[in-house]
Amino acid sequence: MITTAIISLAQNLRLGVIAEGVETREQMEYIRANGCLKARLLLWRSRSSRYPNLTSGKASTVILSPVKQP
Repeated sequence: MITTAIISLAQNLRLGVIAEGVETREQMEYIRANGCLKARLLLWRSRSSRYPNLTSGKASTVILSPVKQP
């Protein structure tokens, strides 16, 4: 809930948002679904075909595509 409020506040102020310390796919999908399109990923444990530039044990900044609305 706090994360959603921070993302919303930043968007309303027309500020960019980068989520720091994202460690799981679930966290990444949550922030993406709430409009945060940049994330600093840490300790990604396995390579993902969806995010091929991520490597285990390293930090990577990625830009996420917006969630398509039905």
